[in-house]
Amino acid sequence: MKGMVRNYLVAVAAAILLWGCNQQFRTAVKYTITGSDSSFVNGQYMYIFTNDAGKAEWPDSALISNHSFVMEGELPFSTTAYLYMASDRKTGNAVQLTSSFIIENGTIRAENKGDYFLEMTGTPQNDLQNRMFEMFSSITADTALTSPEIEHAYDSIVKSVIMENRDALALSLLQNWLERHAGSEVLSMLDSFPEPYRKHPQAVYLANLIKNMPTDIGRSYVDITGVTPEGDSLRLSDVISLGQSRYLLLDFGALWCGPCRAEYPNLSELYKRYSPKGFEIFGISYDSSREAWLECIETFDMKWPQVHQGFGIQPRQTQAWTDYSLNGIPSTFLIDCKSGLVIAKGLRGETLRMKIEELLRE
Repeated sequence: MKGMVRNYLVAVAAAILLWGCNQQFRTAVKYTITGSDSSFVNGQYMYIFTNDAGKAEWPDSALISNHSFVMEGELPFSTTAYLYMASDRKTGNAVQLTSSFIIENGTIRAENKGDYFLEMTGTPQNDLQNRMFEMFSSITADTALTSPEIEHAYDSIVKSVIMENRDALALSLLQNWLERHAGSEVLSMLDSFPEPYRKHPQAVYLANLIKNMPTDIGRSYVDITGVTPEGDSLRLSDVISLGQSRYLLLDFGALWCGPCRAEYPNLSELYKRYSPKGFEIFGISYDSSREAWLECIETFDMKWPQVHQGFGIQPRQTQAWTDYSLNGIPSTFLIDCKSGLVIAKGLRGETLRMKIEELLRE
């Protein structure tokens, strides 16, 4: 690894030691979440969304007044959450305003710093996560580093935080780790947690999830059935069994997902370049309407097979979400069409391109 990356890792290790190592799993937390910004719409509501142990809930909300809100509450344990704004979350038009943050003891501030999402600040776990993101940005901006070197640096930082901080942030990062790594590796890391942390509901859920995953790296893919944009039924196995492709990328995404939109041009370019050489894509859309789905297809010139498993159904309620143990989107699984085995997951951008080039040279 380049010396600059080593310096980043030394810096993050120092930051981790300032905060980590001595955190205790608490059975209850009292929180205040507050924010003020011109983008907050008066008369609408700010909502907290959680998905503890696979159970989606909206545990708290606050009316927005003078473009500000304050939420005060208590939860049985510190947990990962998201902030949404909507006139009524039941209408299905809630707008996600943050990436994941941690509800913990103290006052958490939602701040607009000009990025795609609000930044949540003011408490130890959230501040540590923000420092991680800053280091990730610095590493990504280093043009001297290759994609594998960047990913190695990311993994080193994340693993350090996980192993030195036994808290809700560590559990959140560990679940994200599962998006690109084998479940057996994640389970080994989870088993190394001290006993109190293995009793956290999210830790128990994650362990059970891994032990019961229908598919993973090194295992056979699970078939997916859905409806095409033309209204026909199509199975993943129908595409693989044609025998025309050597490798297939199973891609879960949607137009409303910002990171998905950022990745679609890359997928379109890869498909044009490598589909004649044996590369295929099978897309699963989580768009909320057929109109949005068709807009996505047209906007990003999606020429590959794709399906939807039902409008009006939440993504987490679909069979494909369950079968592939998804934590969110975008999510990808690379399948060897000859063996039917999943050989990688979570590949995107330059890393995906390099992997496809490597495989098709064999």
